[in-house]
Parts: sequence; C-alpha cells; structure tokens
Amino acid sequence: HREGGGGGVLATTMSAVGMVLALALLALQCGDGYFTAAHFHTPRETLLAAVLGALLCQAVTVAAVTVTAARSLGAAAAFALYGLGATGGRQQEGGPARSLVSVDTVPLTSSVYTSA
Repeated sequence: HREGGGGGVLATTMSAVGMVLALALLALQCGDGYFTAAHFHTPRETLLAAVLGALLCQAVTVAAVTVTAARSLGAAAAFALYGLGATGGRQQEGGPARSLVSVDTVPLTSSVYTSA
C-alpha cells in the first residue's frame, strides 16, 4: 500500500490503454504513409517530401521553443535586474505582458527577488 497514491490500478491501466492506442495509431499512420509513398509516388517525390517535411516541421518546433525561451529569458532578466515585468513596469493595454511565460510565474522565494 503506497502512501499518497491516488487512482492506483485503474489509473495505471487507463494510462497503459492510452499508450497502446497511441502506438497503434502511430503504426497505422506510418503504414499508410509507407504504402502511399511506395505505390502512388516516385522515389524522387518521396525523398523530396521527406526532406522538406522534416525541415518545415523542425523549423516550426525550433522557432516556437526559441521565441518562447528568448521572451522568458528577457522577462526573467528584467525582473531580476530591475524588479520590473516584461513591459518595463507598465501594464500593456488589453492584459499582461505578451511573453508566453509570464514573469508572474517566477517563484519569489529567493532574497534576490524580494526587496528588503
């Protein structure tokens, strides 16, 4: 009997079922892509689509991670150095700063961030 555990066997079973279904769908998608490429496209088209698809998918992921990290780093640095939010202490019209990760999520437990 574990302390603090909730859900137990049912939660574990449901997680396993979800994982098996996800893997089955992934296998079906891969099989569909393979048979479509093998029977309806030339090898040149398949290779070009694979290269361009990989580049475009990675470009979106890298841009999303890089932009988010840069905004968060800038907001955290401004807060640590000046005690200001990402907007320089001003509230933008229509809501909080445009950073995807708000300065308000930075834990204020260190004496570096709190004023004495």
